Amino acid sequence: MSLEQVVLELNELKNAHRDLLERCKRGALAERDVSTHFDAQRESIASLLKEGTRAFEVYTQHKPTWRAEPKPGRFTTCESLTKHLAVLDLIIAEVERNMPGGAEFPGPRAYFLETPIYHRFPFQRSDAKAILRIEFFDRALDAYCTQCSADSVFKSEVELPGVGSRYGGARPDTVEALVSEFSTAFFEVNGFARTEMSFGDYVAMERTFTNRFVCSRDSQHDLVFISRVTDGELLKIGQYPSLADLEATRLAKYRKVLGSQYTELTMAVGLAAHGVGVGSFVYLRRIFERQIAAAYAEAKKEPTWPSDDEWDRKRVVEKIPLLSAYLPEFVVQNANVYGILSKAIHSLSEEECKQHFKPVLLAIEMVLDQELERREKAAKVAAAQNAIAKVRQQIGGTGK
Repeated sequence: MSLEQVVLELNELKNAHRDLLERCKRGALAERDVSTHFDAQRESIASLLKEGTRAFEVYTQHKPTWRAEPKPGRFTTCESLTKHLAVLDLIIAEVERNMPGGAEFPGPRAYFLETPIYHRFPFQRSDAKAILRIEFFDRALDAYCTQCSADSVFKSEVELPGVGSRYGGARPDTVEALVSEFSTAFFEVNGFARTEMSFGDYVAMERTFTNRFVCSRDSQHDLVFISRVTDGELLKIGQYPSLADLEATRLAKYRKVLGSQYTELTMAVGLAAHGVGVGSFVYLRRIFERQIAAAYAEAKKEPTWPSDDEWDRKRVVEKIPLLSAYLPEFVVQNANVYGILSKAIHSLSEEECKQHFKPVLLAIEMVLDQELERREKAAKVAAAQNAIAKVRQQIGGTGK
């Protein structure tokens, strides 16, 4: 199966996943539907991805989160589905990176939603298809709408170039059909009349192009990306909302979990959005360390707990299993996240850190999601107990 076909199949899985999420939000979803869907997706994704590839590594890294069904104390169904959509996006982006003619370029989704502005991508004429896949990207983007304050689907408004006839009257159905079935098209460059030219000649021309995606919830809400091709390089020169704004708005719910350390999360995201790799990992590691420290503060109240000196001599990977009763389950199951954070700071290059930032941020989010759910559940239990106590006082009964 070609990589193009793999991407199409993964997008079909993603569409089915998105439909299930919409049903979940409407409250029209049975648990058996979730279980059946998750089982089927695990098998389908594993069969599509080639073992040993980066895409397969991303799937394997997040496989523990692919629950067969939600369980008490874990993510709610809608939150779990949302996280899985994010993982699917990561997998698709990695497959797109390895498509013919695109080895040096991110996939379209990664280019739009992860690549900082002014990051330069040098190219040759042989890279034409990879650039056209970005410039004429005609699929939807899953992203957070800062105006709806909710996750949404943004539909592309791109117009594909004409092909075939003398004046380019016919248009291919998709950009994938364009790059797979044709070698020339009628392109409009910087407002001038359409001219038939080869893909290689077109991508070599200096030009500016805009990609607009419209929110499916409200057509007045959009994502806009402006790119420039000049001197044999492709770079994103503008974006609205900015990467930092998209992430910061989406992550605002973690303020109640992190308190004063919430600024460190936004700093990590802001640095990554501006192309700073190692620095962004410093802040992510501080957040992870705070979870360990908070759990230790609770655990050491137990009379049998080791002394501070003994505790300080242990490595983090040794501490986490001992704190399993006080930490979110994801931390316990993925203790190696701390090792990744440390290696990024001390050993990895800027480019490697930028490449791995998104998956590690997703892991941190899962940790925070579980802590957020634990607090919300505790608050509901306390509220229910208080309400029952008031009812008993009012009716004068003891329940006996």
